Amino acid sequence: MIVEKFVLIDIGSNTIRSVLYEADGTLSKMENIVFPSYILSDTTDGILSERGILTLIDDIKKVKEYFTPCKSFYAFATSAMRDVKNFADVFERIKKETEVEIDLISGDVEAECDYLAIKNVSGEKTGIAV
Repeated sequence: MIVEKFVLIDIGSNTIRSVLYEADGTLSKMENIVFPSYILSDTTDGILSERGILTLIDDIKKVKEYFTPCKSFYAFATSAMRDVKNFADVFERIKKETEVEIDLISGDVEAECDYLAIKNVSGEKTGIAV
């Protein structure tokens, strides 16, 4: 049986959450780390500041170091980064300095993921979540 380990990096408005998963026909969460996200406070007029970019790069490097020797990293960003006007430049710098590409997910995909997570955690078939 082949066991593959990969790290999922969720770059959000409040946190940068990284989770190590193990896939062996099923998917199991192994371990996670969380950093505060300063994207909102480091963004002015839609531009992520140099400090914000460097912090994000540093946090991704810390994730890679923490989860060494894992080689598979998948990063995605949500609403905070969708509003960053210089995202293309930020994306290129992060890719160049960390070798991690960020997938900027749409609001629809983010909402679907939130729904599935709440449904999975709650176990309820119906309800309202805020």
